[in-house]
Amino acid sequence: MTQYAHSLSGHPQSNWEPLERHLDAVAERARAHAAKFGAGEWGYVAGLLHDIGKHSSEFQNRLLGEKAKVDHATAGARIAADRFGLWGRLLAYAIAGHHAGLANGTLRIFKCLFASTRGIMWDLCKIKR
Repeated sequence: MTQYAHSLSGHPQSNWEPLERHLDAVAERARAHAAKFGAGEWGYVAGLLHDIGKHSSEFQNRLLGEKAKVDHATAGARIAADRFGLWGRLLAYAIAGHHAGLANGTLRIFKCLFASTRGIMWDLCKIKR
């Protein structure tokens, strides 16, 4: 049975993106980007693992119309952390946040940086310079 990464509303499954193709394409793209700073193979691994949780029957059923919310990022993050030591934990951090963003307050920092370019005081952001 073919598993899918994404569905297209109003289109038959034959038009949906197969998961294997999606993971391969993202892995190759991530490798190319990460190669620019000497981490091409780590980029490839992250690309392969980022949506591996979509293999679950729960996620596939969601694509078929079930309304349940399904966490698909944690599975790849756990594999990276378990198999690749320290580097795997770093990859896991990126994989787990590939939709929601990194859980380190970075979004707040970017908002404050944007605010500072508009003349808003740094004190409002509670970030020490």
